[in-house]
Order: sequence, then C-alpha cells, then structure tokens
Amino acid sequence: MVAQEPYSGLTSVDAFTDLPPVRQAGLPFVGIANQWLSQRGEEFVELPVQVSRYGTLMADYLVADNLEVLQKLDEPLKRKITDEILALKKFNTSLTISHPRDKGVSEDYLNHSFEMVSGQLFGRTFHEELIAPWLDRLNPDLAVHLPARDHRTAWVPLYYPETILGVVSNKMSPSELRRPFMVPKNSSIAMVVERLIASIDISRVSVILDEEGLISPLLGDILLTSTSETFALLKKKFSPKNEEKFIAPIVIALLQYDARVADEQVLNLIEREKGPYRICIRNIKAQEVSTNVSIEFGSAFEGATDAEILCMARATLEQINVSTNFARYIIKRLSIKVPYGESRRAIENDVKLANVAIRERSLHGYPIDFGSSTLNDQILLGLWSANAARNQMSKIISSDHS
Repeated sequence: MVAQEPYSGLTSVDAFTDLPPVRQAGLPFVGIANQWLSQRGEEFVELPVQVSRYGTLMADYLVADNLEVLQKLDEPLKRKITDEILALKKFNTSLTISHPRDKGVSEDYLNHSFEMVSGQLFGRTFHEELIAPWLDRLNPDLAVHLPARDHRTAWVPLYYPETILGVVSNKMSPSELRRPFMVPKNSSIAMVVERLIASIDISRVSVILDEEGLISPLLGDILLTSTSETFALLKKKFSPKNEEKFIAPIVIALLQYDARVADEQVLNLIEREKGPYRICIRNIKAQEVSTNVSIEFGSAFEGATDAEILCMARATLEQINVSTNFARYIIKRLSIKVPYGESRRAIENDVKLANVAIRERSLHGYPIDFGSSTLNDQILLGLWSANAARNQMSKIISSDHS
C-alpha cells in the first residue's frame, strides 16, 4: 500500500538544503515532490483510511495516525493506559528508551524490537489493546524481530507518549496529527512510475546500466541505486551478508472489475476470528473507470490454497457490501523480509559508508533501498540530486569563463 503523503502543515520548505532529503529529514520537502508531480499533470486525491476494530468502524490509527480510537475506549482502560505511560516516564530505570522524535538517529530504535520499545514507551495495555491484535493478523512473531526504527515496515505507529496522554485527557484533538493519504486520481503508483520512466526515456538524461562493472562515475554524475550497487560502482567493499532475517509471508487476492463498483478506501481489520488484515479499493481509469480490490492475508493463511483464499475473499467482499462478480483475479504470495540484529546494523552502516563514498567522489544521490522506498523518497532524492548537479555544473562553467 504505497501512497503519497503530503503531511499537511509540515511541508513548508520550498527550496532544497545542502543535505539530501532522506527519511524523516525529508518530510519538510514533501511538498516539493507533490508540486513537481502536479506540474507534470499528475492529479492526486485523498484515499480514506479506516480501521474496523471488533466491528466498530473508526478513523485509522495504524497508518493514518488518527487517535480517535482512544475516545471510544471505556474510562477504566483510558486510566490504565495513562497510568502506565506516566509510570514509565517517571520510574523507567531498567531500560531507558530515547524519545520517538529521535528514532531516525537513536541506536535504541535499531537495537531493540518494536514490541519492546512500544511497551517501554506506552505500556503493555496500549500495545496489547490497540497494536498487537492487528499485528497478530499480519504475523504474531513479527513485532519481536522487527527493529523499532522499521516499524512502518509492518504498518504500525510509534506515537509520542505526550500525544497519547494529550488525546486521552482531551487536551489534544485525535485528528491533530492525522496524515492524509493522497493517491493518483483514477491511477496507481505503478502507472505514475511508468509515466515517469517514459518521460526519462524521451529526455536528454543519460541512464546507464553498468552490468559489467566497468564504468567509473564522473564528477557531477547522479547515483540513485542500491547500497550494494553503489559500492560496486565505486569499487568499495561492504559488509558480508548476515543471516539474521525474519520472513513474514503474506497472501494477496487481487480482484479486478470491468466497471466501477465501490468507493475508494483502505480498511484495516481487527477481528476476533481469523481473516484478512487489510482491504484496499482503488478505482482506475483506462478507457473507462474500473475497480481493483486487494485483500491481504497474513501468515495464518500461508498454507491456504488459491481456492481457499478466493473463497475467503468472496466472503470478505460480502461483508463490506461489494459485488463478488469480479472479472479476473490474481493470487499473489509474497513476504515481508525483516533484517534484525547484526544484519540490520550492518545495513545501516553500509548505507552511511556508501553515502560518504558518494560525497567524497563529488557525486550526487543517495543509496536507495532499505528505509527509502516510497515514491516521495525517490522523487525527492532525484530532484535534489538533479538540482545539486545542475548547480555544480553552473559553478564549473562560470569558473571556466572567468
């Protein structure tokens, strides 16, 4: 579920700095990516995201960061969540976790699992009542292996403790930090990428695929590739592969209709019985608008046959009042790969070393792989790198003429 996130209210920067806009540091620049796409004729609309928690429909708190759910809890449960957070803030001496605002740089979030950090920041009640039931549908063992910094790999939040306390005490609106998810209107991210690739093909930009490893990048070149390929291009060695990797299998039923049959939405599901963890409905336009529905199942369905997955998908459609008369279907079996421990630390170190090597060679770009996979990340890095390279060439030309 890759979507555009403009982060309304936080994207006030209109010019790039000297540092590449990556990860959390790139959030203020997201408006630049969206503006650039709009100038190219790409139109975006908000995709409603909700959660169904044991039959109660509400604003989504897992990926859209709307804590309306806290207002629907009973008072004893609210008090328990509040008391646990306050106690942790006051008495936590056995394991001190730095504030979530520092998750991009703090080793705590790299060395400790999401489950441990979530419990240390918010207490067991918040985690077990609101986060764990959804993770159990995705994969009950994932949170134990997932480094806290990579929590969005499993589509789960790491709120500030102050935010939870503020919403529970009614001092903060539950929608104050809501993230509107913007998607291409009647299109998909894959279709946008295809259009961007096509525009590169007809531009004056030279894209080089160095399969033999013979080309040496020159001053002003842009490297937007994986960490391992960056090391190979720059003739540098990087860490050997480590085997600490958790594999979380998922099964996706992709259902295609030849007409528009439903409104667009994402629905995250928390129920007591076994079933899918998420439904995504998109309306796509080719000649006419048609509907695509994806229904995602977690590890409990790894061994299910295609026929069984299709049967459960039909039952899910009936529950949300969507027609079961789809024209085509595809069953995809994928997996979420989660490096942890020394493997994860090696990845982090390699990214840093590759970035240093790029800067030392007066090249532009940034290693694009783990932690920088969204479309916004890619576009921002591409725009930043092209802008930096253009500025560098302008200085060289000016120097030559003086």
